[in-house]
Amino acid sequence: MRSSTVHRGRAIDLEGKRLSEVLPRLERGVLDAEVELSFKRRV
Repeated sequence: MRSSTVHRGRAIDLEGKRLSEVLPRLERGVLDAEVELSFKRRV
């Protein structure tokens, strides 16, 4: 799902990245994100 929202300021693209990849680049104390998760259930 790709959002068509335009973000002001110095927003960074997080799509397809792991949290551990993004955390070093964050400069603020708050991360506001909308996420979509997929997983497989065990039988």
